[in-house]
Amino acid sequence: MIQHNIFEAVKQSVTPWQAASFYGLKQNREHMCRCLFHRDTHPSMKLYDDHFYCFGCGKTGDVTALTAALLGISQIDAAKRLCEDFGIDTDRKDKASRPELQEPVLYEDDTLMPESSLPENKAEIIRGLLRYRQITEKQMQELSPTAPDGEWSDAFCKASKQHSRAGYLLDMLLFGTEQEANETINMHSLELEGILDAARRFAPAG
Repeated sequence: MIQHNIFEAVKQSVTPWQAASFYGLKQNREHMCRCLFHRDTHPSMKLYDDHFYCFGCGKTGDVTALTAALLGISQIDAAKRLCEDFGIDTDRKDKASRPELQEPVLYEDDTLMPESSLPENKAEIIRGLLRYRQITEKQMQELSPTAPDGEWSDAFCKASKQHSRAGYLLDMLLFGTEQEANETINMHSLELEGILDAARRFAPAG
């Protein structure tokens, strides 16, 4: 039961392309990379949101199988490593409803910007963005119209906007060059700080 919980928690929290980027597997913006399971001279493995698939050798699997192959460890150890590195709480209990997320604090005038307390560790910023994406995705699920032709509420649109914005920043840190990642952190430091603060405050209780 414990192992089942940890695998499910990981699959719901981290995508294969996010794990691959975090552990240093090079991929393009379409999430194509060289296969880990055969001698691959050109990128033939596609990393999806819930699995990977190699068009060359046919190998497929989930995020824990990919991480296990990347790090040379067992799948249960890979799941534990993912929980540790991405801050996943396997004992959390999702609440029926959550407080509405506040907009990240934005400053138009540099003279009004307080000194940033953004973490210097890029991996910690990435983990915070991932948590924020999980929270906003859960909100979107809870706020989505029940009928196919139902209207989108303002709260749903707000959560969707925040989800997309965090995804853009995450892509810049994961797939941009080192210079692009550093520029993103420097240019959007206060916005990132607001997002990470919201991710901490609205994270599911354990």
